[in-house]
Amino acid sequence: MQLAALGSQKAAEGHIRILKKRYPSIRPLSAHVVKAHVKGKGFYRVQVGNFSEKQKAMAACKVIKDKGGDCN
Repeated sequence: MQLAALGSQKAAEGHIRILKKRYPSIRPLSAHVVKAHVKGKGFYRVQVGNFSEKQKAMAACKVIKDKGGDCN
């Protein structure tokens, strides 16, 4: 589940700490940064979890959205 896309690796790694404080439900999930290129620009995606079922990912995303966050 992607929670953010930032312009640098360092910013993305720092954002993981912020997100885990803001959304306690994601604390036990693994978090990682993935570099991506979109339309010639580089981004660093903050992703959490390794969900075995789409429904579980959607439920986790709903919790975050209900608290004002965004995910996909």
